[in-house]
Amino acid sequence: MTQFEIIAPPTARVNEAIDVTVRTVDKDKKVVTGYRGSIIFVPENFGDTVPMPGKSIQFSAEDNGEKKFSK
Repeated sequence: MTQFEIIAPPTARVNEAIDVTVRTVDKDKKVVTGYRGSIIFVPENFGDTVPMPGKSIQFSAEDNGEKKFSK
């Protein structure tokens, strides 16, 4: 089973744009470098500004189980 970790700066402020990384991990918290599935950011869960709100974001071989989203 694949799980997701969201990595963000520990000192982000409300309404501040930040970089975040979504990492796929297994039950032992090791990165699943072969993950080829997708994720969807739902604005209701994260606020107004999210990458590609409501759209599927596909992981590729080049991602190695980790996708970074820049502000």
